[in-house]
Amino acid sequence: MTATRAPERNGALAAPSRVRLRILATSDIHMHLLAHDYYTGRETPGRGLAPLASVVARLREEGPALLLDNGDMFQGNPLADHLGEAPPEGLHPAIAVMNAMGFDAATLGNHDFGYGLDWLEEVMAGAAFPIISSNASLAARPTPWRRTILLERRLPDAAGQLHLLRIGIFGVLPPQTPSWEAGLGGALKVEDILTASARAIADLRAEGADVVIALAHSGIGPPEPAPLLENAVAAMSQLAGLDAIIAGHAHELFPPECDGEGLLNGIPAAMPGFAGSHLAEIILELERSEAADLPEPAKGSRVAGSPPRATASRTVHTIGQTSARAPEPHPLAPDAAASPTVQGGAPDPDRYSHANDQASASPPSPRWRRVGGRARLIAAKGAAPAHIAALVGPAHRATLAAIARPVARTDTALSSHFALLGADAGLRLIAAAKRAHLAALLARQGGPELPILCAVSPFRAGGRGGPLHYTHVRPGVMRLSDIAELYQFTNHLTAVIATGAALRGWLERAASIFAQIAPGAAPEPLIRPQFPAYQFDVMDGLAYEIDLSAPPAFNPDGTPTGAPGRIRNLSENGRALHPEDEFIVATNSYRLAGVSLYASLPDQTRHLLNAGPVRDILRDYCASEGQLAPSAALPFRLIAPQSASAIFDTSPDADPNASPLPLALLGTTAEGFARYRVCF
Repeated sequence: MTATRAPERNGALAAPSRVRLRILATSDIHMHLLAHDYYTGRETPGRGLAPLASVVARLREEGPALLLDNGDMFQGNPLADHLGEAPPEGLHPAIAVMNAMGFDAATLGNHDFGYGLDWLEEVMAGAAFPIISSNASLAARPTPWRRTILLERRLPDAAGQLHLLRIGIFGVLPPQTPSWEAGLGGALKVEDILTASARAIADLRAEGADVVIALAHSGIGPPEPAPLLENAVAAMSQLAGLDAIIAGHAHELFPPECDGEGLLNGIPAAMPGFAGSHLAEIILELERSEAADLPEPAKGSRVAGSPPRATASRTVHTIGQTSARAPEPHPLAPDAAASPTVQGGAPDPDRYSHANDQASASPPSPRWRRVGGRARLIAAKGAAPAHIAALVGPAHRATLAAIARPVARTDTALSSHFALLGADAGLRLIAAAKRAHLAALLARQGGPELPILCAVSPFRAGGRGGPLHYTHVRPGVMRLSDIAELYQFTNHLTAVIATGAALRGWLERAASIFAQIAPGAAPEPLIRPQFPAYQFDVMDGLAYEIDLSAPPAFNPDGTPTGAPGRIRNLSENGRALHPEDEFIVATNSYRLAGVSLYASLPDQTRHLLNAGPVRDILRDYCASEGQLAPSAALPFRLIAPQSASAIFDTSPDADPNASPLPLALLGTTAEGFARYRVCF
């Protein structure tokens, strides 16, 4: 690209100055701080926030960088649950690690609210970096996070000349969060992502931001703007004034390996997967605009809109400047006095200037413009630095001791290896626990006398999570770790009344996870890659067939395809379901949030009641039963033409004899899955 030349003060022509801003980001860590799987007891190389510290340190040796987190840090595994019972004494281990790694800012994800607002506020208090959310606020008390943040840094150009850069950052999360996280009630208000983003961009530009970065705890989603999108990044990329997007929530990888730029509508964007599998890197090429001829703020001045301070000498910070006296703790650290410490504490007000809700009457002019940019993902490699891992050690050991407590015994393996083919004793156990709890609750409350069905879905069944992301509880003693493996989320039990017509539509949506299978054709993957396994609801208490020769009735976003459907012979206790029949369905709070594939479900059912966390209900049921022997047979059967076959990937630990359909091993995929041909 040919640079535009601007006149110097002496009349000579000179090329405009260029600087490079490197942004590193994590997302959806879900408390995978160490490379350890608490469900299996195995080490998990290539996973975890602490191992990513080595990657971050290596990249900082190459040059300066900002380090950001995109939410869903505090919930997601037994370590999180152990710490979620009460805030730990001292720093929460995730905060301690983030402080030590030198994070510059973080936003909140929906699961960060899983243990309640009081818990979250206490944990956040230890952060040595600002935590922001631009579309979430509290209804009845001050909001403990910031709406936006405006960082000031000095970056070197190719000649080593330092230039001031104002970096605006905002964060958003799905507007459905108050519905997903039971117990929030009306305490948390979450605004539409696109509305809040447009306002945040305008506010930051008015504050004088040269660059605006979005921390979007949201998937890429459809390009068309629409109200209350859960996955809004593609639509967000069309907003004016945005320079870079960190995406998340969907646990996907973007850009894919084959994409060398990682652009959405020309905006560099990256989504770094799940559990610390990858680090996102965005590099922005910035060129000094003619407005840069305006004088820079003098030392001691403040950015428009930021609160006055007694001392503002550290408002402007140097990234990557070499000190002749001593190296700084991190190449990105603004200065030694303001660097994050392991001890933590509240953010240093002199380290950051933050945007207020009201813009200055005379905002500074942006002095830099983006002239290029690219994004990539960097896979986690290497071990965690010893001083980082040590910050997690006490909580890690306490968690291991806590989850080792016996709860019950199981005579059968509880495995999700073939849940998508029709066999999963763990799902049948969860359904039994939900049914027993709901029946007892309805008996006490005098609820309607209708048959009880249970909707369950496999949370850990490979896919984006990889070949180790399966539930597999072996026969024998069941411990608390096994309960967490069977049900890892904080969803609450919710009951609705549904008609036969609504149930058929519910199951058609679930059955859309499967590809259409043609007789005699070369085998193709059975599972449509856009569908995560947790979208596959199984309706325990009914019997039905899924005709794979018919096309799916729904797209992954829940829009109809126009096909008539593939659910056949739907019945309850041997009697065909009629559209007007009514049933009570035990499901969970997440499923009824009204988004994505099941967006219309709340309108097609009648809410009956809410109960406690499903995981607690499962634990209490197992303890009361003592000895368990659930059947692995699920209530559906896959049917296809006799000569048809499909490709099915599962865990390398799977026993093919446990499959309800004939299998032929084809080998191992590059990702480590065992690949089979499924015969019908």
